[in-house]
Amino acid sequence: MPKVIESDVREVVLNVKEFFMAEKEHGGPIIPFDRANDRVAAATGVSLRSVTRIIKEGRLAEASSSKIGTLGKKRKVRKDKLVMNDSDLNVLRQKINEFYTIKKENPTIKKLHSVLKEEIGFEGSREVLRQYIKKIGFRFTETGEGKGKCWLKDSDIDTADC
Repeated sequence: MPKVIESDVREVVLNVKEFFMAEKEHGGPIIPFDRANDRVAAATGVSLRSVTRIIKEGRLAEASSSKIGTLGKKRKVRKDKLVMNDSDLNVLRQKINEFYTIKKENPTIKKLHSVLKEEIGFEGSREVLRQYIKKIGFRFTETGEGKGKCWLKDSDIDTADC
């Protein structure tokens, strides 16, 4: 089965072809043969520094009999992931209900975040709070008739009146 050639590899192939066509028209090498890395850089359209680095990686991979890897984006990994216990989740549920029953207003993430920060010392971001709200069964949904959006328990969506 033929191997799929990705667009960046196709681009390099075209660059190499153009380089050799230019040498053909020139009637000989544009860059002398003794400057191999410069020729590779010019032919592929990759910088000389990148060519040198790839060659070095190739030597190391050959010595350790492994493949040359592709460098990916390095992402930060959070080690101290915030975990809310059952009592914290109950407080969150009560605070959402309190906004509707006592304060008679729609709880926004910003409002809930500030209240939970004060009352239970919540240290997570607003996005983490949003994820926990969804985890306990609430959805931010349109109420219809131009009434806006609000957090509703999945079971209460039919009778939505924010």
